Amino acid sequence: MKLGIGVLMSAGWTLDEILDLSVSQIAVSLDCVMTYKAEQLDLILEVVSSALGGKKKGKTKASKRNRKPEMDAGKKEAALLRNIANSGLVIEDS
Repeated sequence: MKLGIGVLMSAGWTLDEILDLSVSQIAVSLDCVMTYKAEQLDLILEVVSSALGGKKKGKTKASKRNRKPEMDAGKKEAALLRNIANSGLVIEDS
């Protein structure tokens, strides 16, 4: 948890903002920040690698049998709202 709070603080969060969140909200925020930082690092390493003569890696697609089955739009939205509600935010139908 110490490393997670450090990562969030390095991303510009204040300690008061972090401590106002629940543990699950901190985990979601940390996951988002780490995914973004990993994408940034991947982009930089790809540029450095190609500058040093490495081959540019292509985008690889996962095989269809390894992917989860596609959900329709209604199920996706319901799952998203359920995840948001589980993290402590109130969801109201309008």
